[in-house]
Amino acid sequence: MHGIKVLASSLGFRRGPLSASSKLLCSGRRLRVVSVGRTGHQWVERSAAWWGKAGEQALRRSAYIETVAHCAKAVSLAKGLADGPTQRLLRVRLQIAHGNALMLARGLGAAETTAAFARAQEIAAGIKDVPERFSALRGLWNGSFDRGEMAPMRELAAAMMREAESLPGLPELCTAHRLCAITCQVEGNFDGARGHLERAIAAYDGKHSRTPALDFWGHQDVASMAHLAWVLWPLGKIDRARRLAEEAIVLAQRCGHVPTLAYAYGVMSNLEVMRRDACRVMTHGRAVVDLTREHGLPYWLAHGTIQVGWALWHSSDREAGEAGMREGMVHGAIA
Repeated sequence: MHGIKVLASSLGFRRGPLSASSKLLCSGRRLRVVSVGRTGHQWVERSAAWWGKAGEQALRRSAYIETVAHCAKAVSLAKGLADGPTQRLLRVRLQIAHGNALMLARGLGAAETTAAFARAQEIAAGIKDVPERFSALRGLWNGSFDRGEMAPMRELAAAMMREAESLPGLPELCTAHRLCAITCQVEGNFDGARGHLERAIAAYDGKHSRTPALDFWGHQDVASMAHLAWVLWPLGKIDRARRLAEEAIVLAQRCGHVPTLAYAYGVMSNLEVMRRDACRVMTHGRAVVDLTREHGLPYWLAHGTIQVGWALWHSSDREAGEAGMREGMVHGAIA
């Protein structure tokens, strides 16, 4: 009960005995409201914020299905808030958190993911906070990337860069350069992609960067280094590409963040595919599959399953390899 009182206090509830209207149930690491009797905007705002915190805690534990459920509850409650500046900021932050959770649990281009970020963009249009407007744009860009929509990718990447450059020292500048780089890469402009990624690495400041739990691609430094390795390979910078990819994996293992690990292993596996090294593709592909099956990441599960299938096919087990790649395509369609 003492722990419950501490939690209630941290969320803005007054000290003293807990009433029936604010009674909480603590079950291991999961917390949920079991009865709500008080009405009014103040209670709704606190309840929405509480569910948002519960979603954030689940996200940090890589419990993505649980995160979606908590964030959906928070967004639903937030619809009943007043329309003041503070409430609007809370609503957009909860909407973005919901979108981030859906990206991980459902996929970047899923209809519900795109809808969540489109709604976040609508709400963010009325606030001054650059990070929230940027996050909504980033979520929409991820969806366009997943669907291969080049024109929206260009427009959204340019909009993110304008937002990131509007205030000095924003950690979003690293993300803006990285997503501009991926846009260039998809267009075949590898030199442009390299320039953006090198600026992204230079702009990274671990002390001030936003929490990696909220970024689909993971830690900014690892994601930028891994993707730079991917871009350098077709430019003929083979040795540097391998060193960067290996360094990215070491950093990812050190941080222990699941999407960061999946990204680093996935990029390394892509490099090994280009080298036609089936054994190393199998090693990194299986690492991706093991992570994603444990934590429920459909996008990366599809990626890793296809890579394992490719490795089997190139190891002379053609039948199992083809079946594996087809299974990965099924996962990709779901994600």
